[in-house]
Amino acid sequence: MAAPNNLPHFFDSFNCNLIWFSNKKFSLENNSEFLVKINHNYLRAKIDKINNIIDVLNPVFQGLQNEINFNQIANINLNLAQKTAFDLFENNKNTASFLLIGKDDNETIACGIIANSLSQGNDGTDKQEQFLIELSQLVAKYFGDKNTNS
Repeated sequence: MAAPNNLPHFFDSFNCNLIWFSNKKFSLENNSEFLVKINHNYLRAKIDKINNIIDVLNPVFQGLQNEINFNQIANINLNLAQKTAFDLFENNKNTASFLLIGKDDNETIACGIIANSLSQGNDGTDKQEQFLIELSQLVAKYFGDKNTNS
């Protein structure tokens, strides 16, 4: 049971951060359908919007892009084929994560954490953009820029 002030969300879309595992790049132009495994459910899903990207190998905030490549952290809006219950990662780490699976080959494409539910007028970009900028700065601070000698 959930506390009254911490009820699960029940929507068909959310804003999330994911890390792309696949060698196959994703492009909004060829937006294919995926399976999302969330809380023991498998649902069809599509990436609606790429809000911003950080490349793990070159940890500089890259802003808006139309494709996601191997080892990139992307903040996206994900649309599900039907509503499902989920929590936000800041509230419950166990029920706010998911896997993105290739529909044709069952390849685990990415894993992600849910940042915000999406309702009308809320695309989650302000808070997430700030998060990705801060993450980029921390990675650069502790791991350095691959182009500089330490």
